[in-house]
Amino acid sequence: VGSSEVARIVYRRASATGKRVQALGGAKNHLIVLPDADMDAAVDACVASAFGSSGQRCLAGSVFTGVGDAYEPFRERVLDAVKELRLGDGLDPATHMGPVISAAHRDRVRAFIDAGASGQGTLVLDGRDATVPGLEGGHWVGPTVFEDVAMDTPLGSEEVFGPVVALSRLDTVDQAV
Repeated sequence: VGSSEVARIVYRRASATGKRVQALGGAKNHLIVLPDADMDAAVDACVASAFGSSGQRCLAGSVFTGVGDAYEPFRERVLDAVKELRLGDGLDPATHMGPVISAAHRDRVRAFIDAGASGQGTLVLDGRDATVPGLEGGHWVGPTVFEDVAMDTPLGSEEVFGPVVALSRLDTVDQAV
């Protein structure tokens, strides 16, 4: 699992030697929270999934869907939890999120946020200008949260591979699935 470009490279190289290959690229992982969920556990799991490793892991949650009456309490708790995340040196035990891997990747993640903020959704928490005193050379992107993201837009359908999540509200579990 990785970017679609890397998946194509891995597939070409492996299949050229006769190996069977499953090379997946560009996951968009949706997490669904129902009204009877343990909200504390749901928020902890969702925030850890989306923002652990600064969102740079293949199975990072990228869309959180609250179903029915779950949405408002879930939304508020997620925003509270995300605002408490501390950026910094990954070797410091008090740090929740480190930098993204490179300046080029930081710029790619920021481009997704820029596009999202210009009409693909409502920007609720903006991490584009994140900095860490004493670590100004890091490639920082803070936790970023959108709402009302159209799923047929790049922000709604493409893997950001960074600390960016979309909150969505649906009325039923069938709609969410």
